[in-house]
Amino acid sequence: SKARFTPLYLRLTPNELTGEHTCIMLRNLHESANSALETLSHTHWLEAFHTDFLSRFQRLLSFNFAKFSASLALSLLVDPSNSVLENGGGPAGSYTQCPEDPEPTEATPATAIVNIPGEVLAAFKTVTLPSSTITVQPPGGETLVNFKTILSTQAGRHQINVRLDKVDLDVVLEVWPSSFVWHHGDGTTQETTIPGTAWTEGADVDGDGFITHVYTTKLTAAPVSVDTTWSAQFKVAGDPDWRAVNGTVSITGTPVVLSVREASPELVTTPS
Repeated sequence: SKARFTPLYLRLTPNELTGEHTCIMLRNLHESANSALETLSHTHWLEAFHTDFLSRFQRLLSFNFAKFSASLALSLLVDPSNSVLENGGGPAGSYTQCPEDPEPTEATPATAIVNIPGEVLAAFKTVTLPSSTITVQPPGGETLVNFKTILSTQAGRHQINVRLDKVDLDVVLEVWPSSFVWHHGDGTTQETTIPGTAWTEGADVDGDGFITHVYTTKLTAAPVSVDTTWSAQFKVAGDPDWRAVNGTVSITGTPVVLSVREASPELVTTPS
């Protein structure tokens, strides 16, 4: 800026009343017109923070700050008046080295714009999600032919904090089960959007929320399982707005063995 202030922090979300982004800017008070060496020695810490700010700001230009005009973005990225940070305290194009400084090296390439939604999707594919387990009723690993066997699983919406190291950003993932594929072990499957519910005494298995399957033949060891597909949305830490993750993650369930038996009616005499 014209007052030689250096930006170090820019809030991700605008103020709800004014629509402005809070920006923290500092100016070194130890500038010396007589000694460029003294001036540079007092700006090393400021330059480090400014470099970190520029790196994060460039990465977020394709995301939170995508609505910024080109002139506004450039005003934060390029500051010709701040010669202390850009030119080591000397005239434009010069470099002043402190005695304790290492030899200058090649300039670091400009930070590449990173696809943050793509990085979030990659992180979503690696986070730990609940295992896909199945509950079968009747319990005990046995059911009957032509009997409604009840299937259910445990899966719910929850949040996961994720660090995107590549873009140096913290995000919050909110994940939920969006679909289930039930493998009955007899060559048939069914797909639902609900996890089913366990039967309790007095409940109607034909009511809402129940997942059932009727076996038509006897089976000795039917592998029964459920695969759970998870969807997600995310937001940058401190940002109130959620954004959809463009992709899903499927967790393959571990099968349980179910024996399907056939019951035969049998007449018995009533004891006298």
